[in-house]
Amino acid sequence: MKQVKATIQVAPDFDAYAGIVHDKQCCAVNFAYENKTLLLRLLGERAEDASMEIRFNGVLGYEMTSCDFWGPSPHVFGWSLIPDNERTLLPRYLAEAEEHGLDQTSIQRNREYMEIEVQFTSGDTLTVLCCSIDIQKLIMKSALTDIKNAPVFEETANKILTHIDEYDVAELILPVGEKSLWQRCAFIISKMPIDFIAEHAVELMEWFQDLNWPGVDEIFTALSRLPEDELAVALNKSLKTARNTQDEEWDYNLHLKFDKGLIIEP
Repeated sequence: MKQVKATIQVAPDFDAYAGIVHDKQCCAVNFAYENKTLLLRLLGERAEDASMEIRFNGVLGYEMTSCDFWGPSPHVFGWSLIPDNERTLLPRYLAEAEEHGLDQTSIQRNREYMEIEVQFTSGDTLTVLCCSIDIQKLIMKSALTDIKNAPVFEETANKILTHIDEYDVAELILPVGEKSLWQRCAFIISKMPIDFIAEHAVELMEWFQDLNWPGVDEIFTALSRLPEDELAVALNKSLKTARNTQDEEWDYNLHLKFDKGLIIEP
């Protein structure tokens, strides 16, 4: 995985990065209290698009809505720097501290703060008051593209498995519109480190929706490497989904393929 890092330390730097988040998909927002950082993880829409991590440093506060005002969507429309005379968070925090006689040591009036608003296509917003921003692009190769273009599959499979950190390997799980490649995808997945299998176990269970799908045996072999307790968790989650969606064939196949001792019946 190639990493390209940039830092926004003062407000005038922001303009150079104003358009980089458009149409990215938000997959996580995490606040670390110990070091006062807020991490925003964004995925690119296509394999050639760089995913990125945006880290807000020295966070004094943040607010987010999740109301789907214009309909559910994880996509980012854009982000903007709020002008000093339109900021709302810092004035409010100072006023609250003063009103209640609280210690204002952590709110330094003369410190350079930036108030950033991230707008989502759902109509929701994330507003962050921070001191600086780190932007790290995560540029990954498309494993699927390399497989499709492989003159010799075995060589390509070995290359992907040897340099796994450089590839977006999660895209190998039942790629839509690429059924002819599922056997090859499953072969590579079966050779993946156990951590990958554990992280994606629930998604891999979808392979058993049809036992005639290419690669189903390789996926069974991969999942069988998991400790029984981890396998049982993924299996029972998938059985619950199968029941909720009334997918009788998937439910039957999971019962057929896996040890009955792992299954918790409703």
